[in-house]
Amino acid sequence: MSIPRLINLDKYLDKRGFFADIISKKLSSSLKFKGNFSNYQISLSSNNKNVIRGLHYQKPMQAKLVFVIKGKIQDIVLDINKNSKTFGRYYQFILREKDKLLYIPKKFAHGYCALEKSEIIYVLDKNYKNENQHTIKWDDKDLNIKWMTKKPIISNKDKNGKKFNSI
Repeated sequence: MSIPRLINLDKYLDKRGFFADIISKKLSSSLKFKGNFSNYQISLSSNNKNVIRGLHYQKPMQAKLVFVIKGKIQDIVLDINKNSKTFGRYYQFILREKDKLLYIPKKFAHGYCALEKSEIIYVLDKNYKNENQHTIKWDDKDLNIKWMTKKPIISNKDKNGKKFNSI
């Protein structure tokens, strides 16, 4: 079974800064991604401190790569595969500016909290479609996620997400 994991980037450093591939056929095959990132969508998200987005997933399911280009986030990845031994378990990652790439396999919901003003790049293995979007309530008591903010900023869509046990 594929699980979320952090990926060290091969950075090419010099006095100007660094250059790193975020997605390439070489990277995908060497890490044995389940997603097919040869036909993908790249998206950018900008977030103020304390913004929580999620927990989101698409049907049909998408695999994702997440990379923070500015700031710091608490990233939450929730196993929603009913046939999985870890169904209902969430994984937490702290992602910092220009640090590591997070791989999120299919059959996982995704959300995050901006711990400071942040910009995030997503690479999706399928194009996003609003009509395929599903949301699990970010503060569902059954999940007991320990979000790292006392003053969450939440969209109405995320406030009105479904309870986890209803998916």
